[in-house]
This record gives sequence, structure tokens and C-alpha cells, in this order.
Amino acid sequence: MSDHKPEKISADDMVEMKCETLEKYIETRHATFELPKKMSFNWFLSWEDSRHSKVSKSTSCVRSGGRLRPRVDYVLERACETRKTIEKLDPAKQTEVDRLRAEKSDLERKLQYLAQDVYDLMLENDEYRTQLGISAAQRRDFNTVRKMAKLNG
Repeated sequence: MSDHKPEKISADDMVEMKCETLEKYIETRHATFELPKKMSFNWFLSWEDSRHSKVSKSTSCVRSGGRLRPRVDYVLERACETRKTIEKLDPAKQTEVDRLRAEKSDLERKLQYLAQDVYDLMLENDEYRTQLGISAAQRRDFNTVRKMAKLNG
């Protein structure tokens, strides 16, 4: 058995690999990696998958004024623009947004109907309580009259 360990890629090479991957995304508009919610410098440094590993902020090539920092900033800016363009043109996303808006308005309408039903049921409940109170009072009066009739007679 061989104790062959894979070569560790330098931070500079890793940054360049990440930039090349983003440049390919910009060119083809097809991501070969999982797109984050927001493409930021912090995301770029912490981006980790089967081909890429994390890079420290303290690495000289990505610090402010570093050799690769302008390239990283430029690639991130272009990748964000590309993503926005794709999202604007993506009919599936627009269809989903339209569907969700329609569902929201339908749910708001149902909520109004349900709120009215609850209010009507509360009024009906109050009427039943009033009727129940009147019936109970009538029964007490009837029982009182019956007791008085027995005593008198």
C-alpha cells in the first residue's frame, strides 16, 4: 500500500481556480457549482466544494492591494450581473412569482371570508347564550310556581 497523499493546492492557485470557475459561469451562464443567495467576497473565500476549498482572508493575494484582489472583485461583480440577467430572463422564475402572487391574493380572499364566518358565528353564539339564559330563567320560574302551587294546595 502506498501512503500517497494528494497535493495541497496553494491559496493563490485556489483563488485562481475559483476565478476561472466564475469566469466560465459568466461566459456560459451555466453554474457548475451551487449558487449562493448572495455572491460576496466572504462567500468567495468560504466557497468550498469538491474542487474548491476555503481560502483565508489573511492570504496576501486577496488582501486589499493583493495581487489577485482586483481580479476577484471584477469576477464577483460580473458574476452578480450575470446572475441578475439570468434571473430577469428566466421565465420559470417569473411564472413561479406570478403563481405565488395569485395564490397570495386567493388566500387573502379566503381569509376575509373566514373572518366574516367567525364574526357571524360569534353573533350566533351570543344569541344562543341569550336564549339559553331566557330558557333557564323560564324553567326556574316554572319550578318556583309549581312549588308554590304545591304549598297552597
